[in-house]
Amino acid sequence: MAGLCNQILKDKKVSDPGSAVAFLMKAAATPGFQVHFISLRDLHHSSDEGNTSIQFNSSVPKESIMEELRARSIDRIFLMGSYRGTMTGIGIDLATYEITVSVPDNEKNIVKELVS
Repeated sequence: MAGLCNQILKDKKVSDPGSAVAFLMKAAATPGFQVHFISLRDLHHSSDEGNTSIQFNSSVPKESIMEELRARSIDRIFLMGSYRGTMTGIGIDLATYEITVSVPDNEKNIVKELVS
């Protein structure tokens, strides 16, 4: 079984929640990409009753995600799916706007295809 490659994309920039969501929507629209879920994670309140995390079990319009971001305390947006049959995760930290792509080690060449 292959290990997991977590690649931080230093050459891709997002600077606000809107551009972060647009980046994920562009990746989700890539031919060959199938969305499994989109998760808005409230990591700050992850262990208490104030947790506002939400998960969409399919692709949803950008406007719906933006509405949820405005209504909740979200720290990270995560897109999970498969690209050409390979499990692929893309996460964006909304504090630092760092983008991370996770794929199996033996498939790390697909990262450039997916986020070009």
